[in-house]
Amino acid sequence: MPGTAMTWLKVRPGIEALMVLVLASVVGAQSPDSTKDKRSGGWWDDLLEDRTLPLAKILAHPAALRGQTVRFVFQFHGPTQCANPYHTKFETDWYQNLSGWTNEAPLWSKDVYRKPFRNLFVKRGTEAERDLATAKEYARFVAVGEVTEIIRGEPWIEITGVEPLPTRLNEPALVHLVKGFMLKKLRRWDAAASAFRAADDASIPERVRAMAIREEAMALSEAGKTSLALSRIETALRVSPKDPASEALRDVWRTRVKDQNRRPGTEEVEPPPPPVSPPGGQPAK
Repeated sequence: MPGTAMTWLKVRPGIEALMVLVLASVVGAQSPDSTKDKRSGGWWDDLLEDRTLPLAKILAHPAALRGQTVRFVFQFHGPTQCANPYHTKFETDWYQNLSGWTNEAPLWSKDVYRKPFRNLFVKRGTEAERDLATAKEYARFVAVGEVTEIIRGEPWIEITGVEPLPTRLNEPALVHLVKGFMLKKLRRWDAAASAFRAADDASIPERVRAMAIREEAMALSEAGKTSLALSRIETALRVSPKDPASEALRDVWRTRVKDQNRRPGTEEVEPPPPPVSPPGGQPAK
């Protein structure tokens, strides 16, 4: 399928200050909790509580979770087959091997898409297996499972139950995102904005949708269309309120639009909007 790796882009000096402001806003929002007990064993101390861990954290610290029951969100990739050379309990006659990505995985990155986590297993004949047997690619689930093995530093997880989530990435939106980032790399701002706009779909996860709208707004800003960029970043904030990166961009662009409105002859001409994919992921004709 089409894909492209995410890359850092060189930016014009005129927007360096804006980039610094956005970065500072994001870092500030991630300050550690000063009330956390520093003497505790770590985030795994309360694993027995009914809460969800990021799958990425499970993959990063599997030794602390051996034999523990965990809850996590993952994006479904599909059935796979593990050679199982280590003689674990996961024999193919008894278990179906599955692969998937973390909930946060940027699947528009070729390297990420090509490397799903492959050590997920579900016992044949169970309700969990029946639920996953009909799952579509990119479907998102809250899974309950046990970290039963750790081999070569990777957890092997037996899934015992799943709950589907209502939103999922779809192929048309993913293709538009890949195209948008390719055009962004080429600094073709208008075309990139159109591609990101086409990826805006109410059926995809909120986090991904807000990112697509924010990328569209940034491309519009680069194309000199600040008023349009401001309108779209306000839409991104309605999708994902309190996002620090979007809030920082909104504040900068509000000031810029006010300054432009004070100067005669600087009004922007608004082009007709590009077609938007309706809910369900089918491209508009």
